Amino acid sequence: MAGFFDKMKKGLNKGTAIVSAKSSTLIETNKLKQEISAATRLKKEAIVELGNAVYAASQEGGFSMNMVQEVIGRITEAETQVSDLEAKIQDIQDEEKTKLDTINAEAEAEKARAEAEKAAAEAEKVAAAAARAVAAAEKAAAASVAPIVEAAPVAEVVEEVTSDVDDIVEEAADAVSGEYNG
Repeated sequence: MAGFFDKMKKGLNKGTAIVSAKSSTLIETNKLKQEISAATRLKKEAIVELGNAVYAASQEGGFSMNMVQEVIGRITEAETQVSDLEAKIQDIQDEEKTKLDTINAEAEAEKARAEAEKAAAEAEKVAAAAARAVAAAEKAAAASVAPIVEAAPVAEVVEEVTSDVDDIVEEAADAVSGEYNG
């Protein structure tokens, strides 16, 4: 049961870390998007102002490039601000991806560690069973060899008797052959 709760805890911790990373990214990204909208609005207003100024100056016949340069500067500044903000959003999204990859990698590493521990426990069980089997085989071998070892003196006696019988048979054969020859 403890394993179930440990798994649940790890899953909740991973989920919390993911939600935290994503919500942080979402908040920061939305703030930057609001700034982009404000800069874009300023740019549009500057473009309209530029158009109105150019039109008015052309109607009056007093068009001046100095007047236009100030407004163009504001437009360029707004475009630069938008680009910078978009780059920050990309950085934040890249950072979120890195965090999520780290969270997932840690979870996978934990899973692999748990599987390795399980495999090690299984290997220990197999090794213990193998040790028991070897001990049983040694015991069985010792039990099978004991009668042979106990039978060794009997075999020596049988060999001596067989040798004695062979001698007697040989003497009898010699005696019988001597009676026929003699």
